[in-house]
Amino acid sequence: AYLSIFLIDEMGRAHKTLENILFKILDEGEIVSKRGKKISFINSFIFLTSNEGSEEIADLLRERSGGKVRMGIQSQKSKTDSPRDEDKEIYQTTMDAVQKRYGTPFLNRVKVVVARPLNKDLLHGVLRIQIGELHERFVNQGCPIVIKISKRVKEFLVQESLDKPEENAALLIEKIKNYVEEKLVLFVVTEQIKEGHVIAVTLKSRSNK
Repeated sequence: AYLSIFLIDEMGRAHKTLENILFKILDEGEIVSKRGKKISFINSFIFLTSNEGSEEIADLLRERSGGKVRMGIQSQKSKTDSPRDEDKEIYQTTMDAVQKRYGTPFLNRVKVVVARPLNKDLLHGVLRIQIGELHERFVNQGCPIVIKISKRVKEFLVQESLDKPEENAALLIEKIKNYVEEKLVLFVVTEQIKEGHVIAVTLKSRSNK
């Protein structure tokens, strides 16, 4: 039998109708279309992502660290806290928010995996991937250029995302688009950048990026 994978991003924003359809799929393993055709999900994986609890987790991490957000399990803890204790609190905080949003009947039919906000090293990894994909887009559009981003720019972009763990990687991707991609596209359109150019992206100041 075929194996299908479905990904529904940001389930918290979904219309109630989708929740009802999913409930039926999780309960019965199939749905019936308007034309009366049965659609089976027996050999399927369904992944749902949600931001429920993200703001509460950010507040929790700030409170535990005196206002500065600590990211990742390897972060320094107080003498009375262990990584396991903090992870348990993060899990419970998230589950409380998820329970409030979706209710027990729905949660009884799914497996919930709680993820911490990405730490600095992981965000730098996301940054490398995004810059690589940006370079590929310029190549595919017929304008191969070399993009060199300074260490200060990388630190700035990552730190902006660390400061708001409730947005985290999504915020990093948005910052790359706003501060790097859109400016490069403008330079290409106005022919200030051409094929083969080497582009150095530097940081002037935090107020004048």
